[in-house]
Amino acid sequence: MCVASEDPMLVLVNDHYAESIIKGVPTWYDAIEVHGVVNLNEEDDPEGTYYVIDDENPELYSVYLHCTEGGIESVGDFSKHAMAMEYAEELSSQYQWPVSNCCSCED
Repeated sequence: MCVASEDPMLVLVNDHYAESIIKGVPTWYDAIEVHGVVNLNEEDDPEGTYYVIDDENPELYSVYLHCTEGGIESVGDFSKHAMAMEYAEELSSQYQWPVSNCCSCED
């Protein structure tokens, strides 16, 4: 199975926050990655959520910036793969970074 949750009770996730991460220093980043993610914690966990990459069976999709020094930083979370890709392409147009769609599925 390769589809984000179809539960109609879930709220549509469409969070963009690249500018708060980039903070006017785009030279710290050189590429964009789109991944599927899953929450490892239970719904009522007092610790909140703990999302990890799962490109095979995602609950949500996240857009990450690849750091020039290594690693990635999340800059957006989305209910739909298409929404994540649209945001990644928007950032790519703005900063001329290549986009890697690492998720093995599309919704």
